[in-house]
Amino acid sequence: MSLLRITPSTHSCASSRLLRLSIFLLVSLPDSKGKAIWTAHLNITFQVGNRLISELGESGVFGNHSPLERVSGAVVLPEGWNQNACNPMTNFSRPEQADSWLALIERGGCTFTHKINVAAEKGANGVIIYNYPGTGNKVFPMSHQGTENIVAVMIGNLKGVELLRLIQKGVYVTIIIEVGRMHIPWLSHYVMSLFTFVAATVIYIFLYCAWRARVPNSSTRRRRQIKAIVKKAIGQLQLRVLKEGDKELDPNEDNCVVCFDIYKPQDVVRILTCKHFFHKACVDPWLLAHKTCPMCNQNCCRASAVWTAYMNISFHVGNRMLSELGETGVFGRSSTLKRVAGAIVPPEGKTQNACNPSTSFSRPKNSETWLALIERGGCTFTQKIKVAVEKGASGVIIYNFPGTGNQVFPMSHQAFEDIIVVMIGNLKGMEILHLIQKGVYITVMVEVGRKHIIWLNHYFVSFVIVTTATLAYFIFYHIRRLWVARIQNRRWQRLTTDLKKAFSQLQLRVLKEGDEEISANRDSCVVCFELYKPNDTVRVLTCKHFFHKNCIDPWIVAHGTCPMCKCDILKALGIQVDVEDGAESLQVLMSNELLGTLTPSEEGTNNELSPARRSDKMTHVEEEHPVSQNDSQPNSVAEDDHPSP
Repeated sequence: MSLLRITPSTHSCASSRLLRLSIFLLVSLPDSKGKAIWTAHLNITFQVGNRLISELGESGVFGNHSPLERVSGAVVLPEGWNQNACNPMTNFSRPEQADSWLALIERGGCTFTHKINVAAEKGANGVIIYNYPGTGNKVFPMSHQGTENIVAVMIGNLKGVELLRLIQKGVYVTIIIEVGRMHIPWLSHYVMSLFTFVAATVIYIFLYCAWRARVPNSSTRRRRQIKAIVKKAIGQLQLRVLKEGDKELDPNEDNCVVCFDIYKPQDVVRILTCKHFFHKACVDPWLLAHKTCPMCNQNCCRASAVWTAYMNISFHVGNRMLSELGETGVFGRSSTLKRVAGAIVPPEGKTQNACNPSTSFSRPKNSETWLALIERGGCTFTQKIKVAVEKGASGVIIYNFPGTGNQVFPMSHQAFEDIIVVMIGNLKGMEILHLIQKGVYITVMVEVGRKHIIWLNHYFVSFVIVTTATLAYFIFYHIRRLWVARIQNRRWQRLTTDLKKAFSQLQLRVLKEGDEEISANRDSCVVCFELYKPNDTVRVLTCKHFFHKNCIDPWIVAHGTCPMCKCDILKALGIQVDVEDGAESLQVLMSNELLGTLTPSEEGTNNELSPARRSDKMTHVEEEHPVSQNDSQPNSVAEDDHPSP
């Protein structure tokens, strides 16, 4: 409520504080140095027949560790069928007429650092790496530490394959790479959520202040509306004119506590819901200002509770006694809440609304108490009730307009002492009326039902809507996360099955005495540095290198390549795995599957290797750690990834 009373000066102060807070949040964001993404403008030129075709577009991004500078040259492919340049012996067919050249390399098979180093050692002035098949023109900033002296750019798969096919057809293609625009990738979903909340708050405050500036007297209008509601509530309270002989005129009775005058004949008093009464001219202004009784402080002007009415209707049809019980009505706002039973009596004549003060009711002789059944409309509820009470009714049942079905609402009427007032639906009322008109004697027992509080104002409804929307957003967000996790889990399960089938395709051997692998000049396993011994189980890869089974299986799961020659084993077996993004998840997922296939003796060796495998985790986007450039030194590769025994 305090927000509704902000003055323009206070709001100006709040706005300045909010602006300073926003500037502080922006300034306090993490430094974007080294984290910015720089796009690359590529000017591609090639000749088809006599036509010189040039294409310019912002189709790439620089690597995270690439120098931001202009570079140009002919585009050159790796020789051979494998375009990933993972082999250190990879050659590039550099054109004779080209002073500078750029290597076009396919992503996958080894680290970005390894690819870029291979091209740089062959004399490339820059490296262009195109993404995986099926990724369209999606790109991201590569991580390639240790290659800060050569320009490295990633382009989409579609653009890369297009250049590849042109060059394979003998077309001479040149590219000029220029630095494009900078993008700061700091908007994580947490920051985005905070930004959305702050932006919504700022927009709300702006719209609120604009509304206040345009409607400066809105609070005055609201006060007038509240005052009108209070006046209406006061008008529904009972009025009495005091007469000679009333007990209120007894000198020993209390006087009016508002004006301290004694009550006199012909004074008009208002009776509140708490049964206290005061001069009308005194208590009405008091209620407008305070809304409570001057004596007991009970709120007499708030929206009252709605009480339902249980009605047990009984009547005879032949020799059968029929009874119907239901919560079919609601008590009037000023009705007495008590149990009443009696015969139901409609007004005499064709008009059933009982608006005429001379309306009569055919009261049954065998009934001491009776309730009037009256149709809504024609006059006020108070007038109808007054007519029935004057004829001796103990209660009044009013049925709704035709066409309203069984709709009911709490009526506003003057209070009558010890008289119940109930509204029922039109269908139920007409059903009872038709039975009585046929001569059926109907009795009813009215009991107090359940209480319903009328407190749903528009402020609370707004709060409920906002809360529901927020809960719906978080529920949708978490359902989406569960859905994505389920899809990924299914993907990894399929991949697990494929890997099991792939491992079954690789040859297994059990070493025996006399094998050349356990001779005096034998090599050791480059993963665990242990010498091969008789009865050791080794796995032979597609590249013909072999290692201990319990050493190489986790290695392939984590890296996908041979530890010695970097041959892509998974690709050779027909399995496409995004090793750069999913190696760690794949390794964690497959660890249980692999451990379940090991013998007790192998489990001990595998447990010794687990710390070494954990050291393979990296914080930047690469397939694995930097590797040796010499195939004849496999031990140096393992030393980078594993501690010495």
